[in-house]
Amino acid sequence: MTRPDTHNRILDAALDCIFEMGLTGVTTKAIAAKAGINEVTLFRRFGNKTNLLKAVISREAEQVASHDIRYTGNLEDDLGRVVTGYIELVERRPGLINVLMSELPRHPELMEAFEAPLGILQSGMGMVLRYQMEGKLRPEHPFQTAVSLIAPIIVMAIAQRLLPPEFPRPQVNPVEIVQNFLQGRQNPSPEAQH
Repeated sequence: MTRPDTHNRILDAALDCIFEMGLTGVTTKAIAAKAGINEVTLFRRFGNKTNLLKAVISREAEQVASHDIRYTGNLEDDLGRVVTGYIELVERRPGLINVLMSELPRHPELMEAFEAPLGILQSGMGMVLRYQMEGKLRPEHPFQTAVSLIAPIIVMAIAQRLLPPEFPRPQVNPVEIVQNFLQGRQNPSPEAQH
């Protein structure tokens, strides 16, 4: 097996263990067993559990970032790429955001693992701030605006996991999310702001 395959197999095993055991219960021994390697190999590659978790979270953040979250001048397209990246994350890794939101506050030592996701959030906030400065989005704290954009995705992902199997699953539509977001935050006439 090639090195990238082993690397991704370890990261996938770590994710599976996080979902099964949570951040508190997950052990390097369980991750190594799930990946089909010995624990020494895991430590040789990552050094410790925190570095391994950082690699897992960074890999998932890179997938979101691959949607090119940046200002282009086209508000709807830019917001659509952000929304699509987060939708793909919750579809690819259902439950990841739930686990991290519920357990991370109890593990401040793992906050360093969030450098990559925080970088994406900063890029999104920078994009929002630029549109606010142009008068295309109403002024408010850019963090609040960015969170308001992705919150429906996270809430729907949580709801889908909680609904009984017979309950119809809501479809997550990126265009609808962006349109609903803009109804509450887009300035009706950007020219009127000047």
